[in-house]
Amino acid sequence: MAQLPYPAHLIPDVSAGMLAHNDARAAAAQAGHVAVSIQLQRGAWSVKMDTRTAPAHSVRESDALALAEAVTTLVRCRVAVTGTCGPGQYGLVRLAGEEEARSLAAAMHAAVYGDPTGLKALTAELCAARGRTAEGTR
Repeated sequence: MAQLPYPAHLIPDVSAGMLAHNDARAAAAQAGHVAVSIQLQRGAWSVKMDTRTAPAHSVRESDALALAEAVTTLVRCRVAVTGTCGPGQYGLVRLAGEEEARSLAAAMHAAVYGDPTGLKALTAELCAARGRTAEGTR
């Protein structure tokens, strides 16, 4: 996986379990990349991202804030049931499907590499599709 940020189709699916997760994380660390993956667990999809696998990469404060805002908004809009925001780790739990998880994972990965515009747009789109505003209201 040399292309940064990872496009949606290259986001590792670690649904096979902990070994798959560890392998994907180790591959990202060996390449010096931020680890990102999707996982189907108990019938719902999740996104996990860990910047600690890329110690030479520093995330700009504005990008970290955009990621945290997106995760918070996606939970408020009920796109995800719960989320994680740092330090160094970001995640979304209980997403509707694989395509949504892949799209969010790719957008989050782009944000951590300096381009949060896609994540902001996708967050607004997913909230609107559920009839909710960024504040989580209808």
